[in-house]
Amino acid sequence: GLGKTNEEKKKDPRFIALGARVCAEHGADIVKTYYTETDFEKVVAGCPVPIMIAGGPKCETDLDTLNMVYGSLQGGAKGIVMGRNVWQSPHPEALLSAVYGLIHENMSVKEAAELLEHGKNSKA
Repeated sequence: GLGKTNEEKKKDPRFIALGARVCAEHGADIVKTYYTETDFEKVVAGCPVPIMIAGGPKCETDLDTLNMVYGSLQGGAKGIVMGRNVWQSPHPEALLSAVYGLIHENMSVKEAAELLEHGKNSKA
């Protein structure tokens, strides 16, 4: 409930859903918010405008980034608004191609990871 820290609230689907809905009720055409690993579909269902996920903390690996993007899309997000998780990757162009595949070509994480590896190897 109300005793949660800000870090806990960033991960709590109830707080994220409430914040997203309030943004929409105040006129937002689109909402950028954190991806909650659990119950993200409830966040999306409670918001009448499209949801995009923020990159959040730096992912440890590019595969972690792909899994986060895929999970958010499966939960109903319409896309991503990311910075460091793409640009601080050792292979930002390859990662961006893989993320594009997830969002626009309905790739699985496995397919996107293969595209990522191919992109890494083609730059070598």
